[in-house]
Amino acid sequence: MRVGLMVALLLVVVSGPAMAQVTPAVEIGLGYAFLYDDEIDEDLPLGWYADIAGNLTSSLGLVGEIGGSYKTVDSGIGDETLHTAMGGLRLTHRGDGANFYLQVLAGAAKAKVTFMDESDSVTDFALQPGVGLECDTGEGVGFRIGADYRRVFSEGQGVNQWRATAGFVIRAGGR
Repeated sequence: MRVGLMVALLLVVVSGPAMAQVTPAVEIGLGYAFLYDDEIDEDLPLGWYADIAGNLTSSLGLVGEIGGSYKTVDSGIGDETLHTAMGGLRLTHRGDGANFYLQVLAGAAKAKVTFMDESDSVTDFALQPGVGLECDTGEGVGFRIGADYRRVFSEGQGVNQWRATAGFVIRAGGR
């Protein structure tokens, strides 16, 4: 049911009328990321992301993204970190002054916990669908906000993570 609803929503977005604007060949995003992890029931408030999208058409692009989220626990005695490297597809509805996008990324998520000079880490497969809105600020630069749900498949069980992002997007080239 959810997959069918998502596919229907994607079709509505990409079948909208095309706007009279030049589609950038490449879009580079960089910004802040706030992560909530259901398994440990904690926020990782310090985070970042960087992505690059190569647009195949005005509405379809290939995306690569890296990111990190961090938290110091127990008054500096320990740290929690999560780094991801993912890739996938982005569908964009381009409008006058604002773009809406849906994307699905898949890749690796590496979690590391350090406590009193001892650490343990694990790398697992992750799937991350997300949505976002970009507002044009002119001269090929825009402001972006987004929200993602990430499912990390860890040791036979799933971990749910929720992420909010805010940052800038730089557009280059034209199609």
